[in-house]
Amino acid sequence: MHASPYPLLAFAYQTAADIFLNKPSHELYEQWLIYGNPTLDRRRSPNDRLAAAKEILRDAKTLAAQSITLLSDSATPQETITWQYSLTVGEALFCAAEEIALQKMSEKLHTPPPPLSPFAKRVQLATYRQLELFVAELESDTGLTSLATTLDEEIALFSNSAPPETYANAQRICDELQRYYQQS
Repeated sequence: MHASPYPLLAFAYQTAADIFLNKPSHELYEQWLIYGNPTLDRRRSPNDRLAAAKEILRDAKTLAAQSITLLSDSATPQETITWQYSLTVGEALFCAAEEIALQKMSEKLHTPPPPLSPFAKRVQLATYRQLELFVAELESDTGLTSLATTLDEEIALFSNSAPPETYANAQRICDELQRYYQQS
């Protein structure tokens, strides 16, 4: 009998999120705030600071991929598959995460906020929808029950040209963020 795949998938997604999304964004923030990285200095041109920020994010992504490869090399076959899956998911989502992180940090770095690609907009929309559902389920008496429905909606989100109607609140948040960053 095989073990349930859900703990492995949860671990793989959490690893991908931590290593490819959270750590690069945190590294950029630390380089700006804590270390005072001279390539991010306000005396440099906004385009130079933006290029430096992209490089910091991409270097962190490269280190993440290398660390997963090293872990995978000394792992059991099941662990190797999990690490490789984390690597694949992380690299696929990194481009969207990079755009969102650069947009988020644009005020601090005094750079023009980069526009989000259609894929990054979908990732942002799915993220806010997940947050909305999570908060709603925490506040309900039924507990966490909508996983299957959420997965079906997310598949539809990335398969269709228009988000499902259930994404209306999350869409409003994303639209407001786009208007805000376009004014910058």
